[in-house]
Amino acid sequence: MIDTINQQLQLLKLSGIKQALKQQLEQPNLYQEQSFIERVSLLLTHEIDTREQRKIDRLVRHAKFRLPAQLNQLIYSPARNIEKAQIRK
Repeated sequence: MIDTINQQLQLLKLSGIKQALKQQLEQPNLYQEQSFIERVSLLLTHEIDTREQRKIDRLVRHAKFRLPAQLNQLIYSPARNIEKAQIRK
C-alpha cells in the first residue's frame, strides 16, 4: 500500500509530501496524538516549504553571484550607506 502511495506522490511530483510521510511513518510516536487534519496540514506545509526552498536554490544558482553570501553576513557600516530597515523590506 505504501509503495503505491509513494509511486502516486512521485507521479504527482509531490516529493515534499513523500519525504514528510516517510518521516511520519518512521516516527509514529511523534504524530500519534495528532488528528488526521493536523497530519495532513503538516504534509502540505512540508510540500510548500520544499517547493519554496527549491525555488530559492534555483534562483540563487541562476543568479551567478560572484561570491556566496547570506543576509546575516551583510556589513552595515556607515561607509556602505546600508540600513538594516531598508534590507528588511
